[in-house]
Amino acid sequence: MDIICVMDSGIGGSSIFFELLKLFPYYNYLYFCDNKNAPYGNKNDVLVRKIIIDNIENIRRDYNIKMLILACNTATSVSADYIRKNYDFPVIGVEPPVKVAYDLDYKDITVLATLLTIKKNKNIKLYLRKKDLKINCIALKELASLIDKNCNNLNKIKPYLEEKLKNINSQCIVLGCTHYNLIKDLIQQIKPQINVISCEKSVASHSYNIILKNNFSKLSNNIIIQLSKDDKKIKKFFVKNINSFVQNDIHLETKLNCYLN
Repeated sequence: MDIICVMDSGIGGSSIFFELLKLFPYYNYLYFCDNKNAPYGNKNDVLVRKIIIDNIENIRRDYNIKMLILACNTATSVSADYIRKNYDFPVIGVEPPVKVAYDLDYKDITVLATLLTIKKNKNIKLYLRKKDLKINCIALKELASLIDKNCNNLNKIKPYLEEKLKNINSQCIVLGCTHYNLIKDLIQQIKPQINVISCEKSVASHSYNIILKNNFSKLSNNIIIQLSKDDKKIKKFFVKNINSFVQNDIHLETKLNCYLN
């Protein structure tokens, strides 16, 4: 089966996945949620790259990947270049939208991301060198896991966010982890005076343009959700959110033979 594969360590990439389904619902999609190895952001780059490549190889045993969306800033930062050199399908990565903030003329930016993204992301490093821009990078080690664990009631993490964000007074907050896209509104409530910028719409739009450029034929719209570890909360999250805007055949699977750290 030909598929568009969307990959993340948890539910964060769903923020992009759901936007793409609105734009191009008539295709076969596989969302690979590697919750067994989550979070990626607290691991080292060599291990994360190995996990990503092993997961791709496992998926290719069952499906023909027509396009891969690395819906994870950490995975993109450490493995996108390698995948593009070694595979023949289009690879869409995710970058913290620092350029968007800079182009909007914000000169004082806070980037919220994982520790590994902050260490390895080329885009962040590029803008850190600009003399007319102040960037404050904050690594929130626990946040991605908290979002996965509370995926069906994200308001539970509001106290954690209030504590972590209380001293931020930048002009703009850039979300450098796709998990954080899911709590953009919550962050905006806590910091109403600061503009919060996320990436889900722009990445989905870019992915759609690549689909059109490559003349992907419309297929029966099967949606396969694979989890590397069984999790009832995450399954409930996907069923609820997919059914809310698209009528597809949804297949929820637990793929236990993926790379297990």
